[in-house]
Amino acid sequence: MSTGGYTIYQNIYTLPADFDRFPVNGGLLFYSAGQPKPLPELLDDDYYEQVIATPSATPDSCRLVGYDTAGVRQVEILPPSSQVYILLNEYIKVLPPMSENTMGTVVITSNQTAVTGTGTVFTQMNTGDYLRFDPFGKGADSVWYQINAISSSTNLTLATNFRIDSSVAGSFTICSAPKMPYRFQDALIYGSLRKLLPDEKDPMLKYANDEYLKIILYNKNLEQSRHAKDSVELMAENFDYRR
Repeated sequence: MSTGGYTIYQNIYTLPADFDRFPVNGGLLFYSAGQPKPLPELLDDDYYEQVIATPSATPDSCRLVGYDTAGVRQVEILPPSSQVYILLNEYIKVLPPMSENTMGTVVITSNQTAVTGTGTVFTQMNTGDYLRFDPFGKGADSVWYQINAISSSTNLTLATNFRIDSSVAGSFTICSAPKMPYRFQDALIYGSLRKLLPDEKDPMLKYANDEYLKIILYNKNLEQSRHAKDSVELMAENFDYRR
């Protein structure tokens, strides 16, 4: 039996839990001489052609390789690192699906923030979601209150006082807000109209399309996106971008 030393070079790392995808030209940044260098993301065919198993002090690319035990996306650094370095990352966050909860009834006291439910499952929702007391209005007449805390399935606290002159009991709706920059939220309306209007000669279709493109392109510049110079339609068809 012989003894000896060895070194293990790790090459797979877990990304942030809200990771969706990298920008087209790479989201992992390796700093050399004070300058950031994006590591290009390889597709499988390119990876098998360019893979280098020997560890190196300088990474040159990466690829997404699956998920960890918690279901969070992982990335492989190529070649494997032979020394310690820090890679900053830029990525596009995943947008969680919007949800709605109407199970049970609630009691809300005038000028108070406490909400008490019967048959409710408040713990299925999240702080930051919004509550509406349905008998006082729906649609354009509705008033929404942001949820500040959820202590149990039947108790939650609003961020502001319930602005009604008397205590009430009845049905309710709790909805999550879109998890996207507020400047982009109007694009949901115009984007939906683009899909729903069937007649290409309908002037509303052109208007909706123009407003949609204006919102996306203008606000991408405000958000300092790497893709601000790209057209929206081209991006939507880009496999590397959408993945």
